[in-house]
Amino acid sequence: VDPDTDQPRGMTITLSDWVYEGIMAERSLLTMHPDYFLLSGGLERALYRIARKHAGTQRGGWTCRVEVLRDKTGSDAQPKEFNRMLRRVIEADQYLIATGAAPWAPPIDGLVEAGYLTSTTAMDLKRLPESLIVIGGNTVGLEQAQLFARLGTRVTVIEALGRLAPGEEPEISAALEAVFAHERIDVLTTATVEKVLADDGHKVVTVRTGGGASTELRAEQVLMATGRRPNTAGLGLDAVGVAVDERGAVVVDDRQRSSNPRIWAAGDVAGDPQFV
Repeated sequence: VDPDTDQPRGMTITLSDWVYEGIMAERSLLTMHPDYFLLSGGLERALYRIARKHAGTQRGGWTCRVEVLRDKTGSDAQPKEFNRMLRRVIEADQYLIATGAAPWAPPIDGLVEAGYLTSTTAMDLKRLPESLIVIGGNTVGLEQAQLFARLGTRVTVIEALGRLAPGEEPEISAALEAVFAHERIDVLTTATVEKVLADDGHKVVTVRTGGGASTELRAEQVLMATGRRPNTAGLGLDAVGVAVDERGAVVVDDRQRSSNPRIWAAGDVAGDPQFV
């Protein structure tokens, strides 16, 4: 508990059934197990009020208890630390995998060290960048490029294949390129990014064009729009006989059932169209 604000700072609550019912009376939109919870935001504050009111009270052998968990440095435990401490086995007759997908970036030399944006992190920027290089000329990249260009950023789009939106009809690609030219968005197609470096507050991107020439582009930010990958790593799906494709998506039939008849998958993790 923060001594200055009297507000909770990262806590778990061991709750009895009657406190659990009190939470549901708060009309929470989350489904929770009545033993342990990882809490945040308004739900945390609601539970905190209930817990403080009934702390130490026993009913039916249960005790409502509030404690702050801290890591070895003394700071508030982070979600991963909570998950490690509160790990439990949940068994069911049927399971649904709906873990979604996340932006993916290819292994480009220096990219991780230089830093980059994704379609998710770009929305967290506090200041509009003066210039932006978008790597990837498909749906997400085109959307982000036009968004920032219309806000006033100087934008360059780099696409590895021969045209924008290469999965669409050629006429659509031509129309998009015409619109981008009208909006002064630079486009490089048949271009491969070889290296990204950070230099004096900017990113320097080395690009090899279709003709074999190498050139350097400079911008304040780089945004990777090279696709998304399903969040299946670490789920141990192979151990339960759930097949995934080459991109890691759960392979399902026309009823969303995986290769394990007790396990289903839905949404981005099953390879459905991914809209951002």
